[in-house]
Amino acid sequence: MFHGPEQTTGIRRLWCCVLLLPAFASVRAPDDGPDALDSVLARVNGGTIRAGHVELLMLRRGIADNRRDAHRDRMLELLIERRLVRGALRDRGLKPDLKRLALQVSRTERLIRKAGHKPHAWLDGIGLSRREFRDELALAVLWDEWVEGQLTPAALQSAFRDHRSRFDGTRLRMQHILLRVDSDNEAECQAAEQKLSVIRSSILAGTTSFADAARRESQAASAKAGGDVGFIPFSGRMPLVFCEVAFALRDNEISRPFRTPFGVHICSVR
Repeated sequence: MFHGPEQTTGIRRLWCCVLLLPAFASVRAPDDGPDALDSVLARVNGGTIRAGHVELLMLRRGIADNRRDAHRDRMLELLIERRLVRGALRDRGLKPDLKRLALQVSRTERLIRKAGHKPHAWLDGIGLSRREFRDELALAVLWDEWVEGQLTPAALQSAFRDHRSRFDGTRLRMQHILLRVDSDNEAECQAAEQKLSVIRSSILAGTTSFADAARRESQAASAKAGGDVGFIPFSGRMPLVFCEVAFALRDNEISRPFRTPFGVHICSVR
């Protein structure tokens, strides 16, 4: 392991990661198709994330039009995290305070008007219904309320101690093997998982190396490098679901097959 200088300062991200541990397997991969505002980019917990949801988040984050292309992938990852958070919070029976939700709606509508649009027309233009608009804002309110009730000094210390490598700037040198699949085809996903299980068994038995297997089988850009993706931090470079698996591994341990928005993987810490 390599401990870099970065220190995680986002308290909300710390709690988000802890809360989401059981939920990542439900993420589905992005659909193929044109980058239209109504195109489905991801499926999470039975719901969809469309390009319009990304546009709404970038508006609320104040990202300028000429910088949005550079931020779309990161915004999609944040939306996936939010959907997982929503499912976890709703499983706990939590509902947002309606007065606080109304305030969020009002503030966001002011942002839309400040950008020179009428709220209803702008929402129609990005393919979001009024209900979907409120649902996205309700999550921010729900999250704030949950954090206010849970975020005690003792709880923070415990969470940091249990997941230190995710927040102290640790970087792991990772290699992986990726098989791309149609996420809507469960049989294809299971076949990929089975194939990767066989590859994993061969590596563990010593009949092949991880690098050689990656060169033969991986469909990722890193295949030519034997699956080596270099040193990665817990957040910011690879999908969060990938990092959840990677940072739970011991040195030279090989993960079991797992799914991300990009396909089915196995990975190992070098």
